Amino acid sequence: VLPVEERPPIEEEEVDYQIIDDLERLKALVTTLGQATSVCIDTETDTLAPMEARLVGLGFCLKPRQAWYV
Repeated sequence: VLPVEERPPIEEEEVDYQIIDDLERLKALVTTLGQATSVCIDTETDTLAPMEARLVGLGFCLKPRQAWYV
């Protein structure tokens, strides 16, 4: 491991990650997703055991580095 002063700088990527936590943001997300030609959906659960898991959230993505969590 290199000392901090010898490490190359980390390039920061622009990202747009949003938590949907109110009705106004949810309506805006529904409009955005409705206009998309394809959507990636990810389920978030409280365990990896499929027969025991409870849904705790949904993730939506339209392109790299842009996503919403409901």
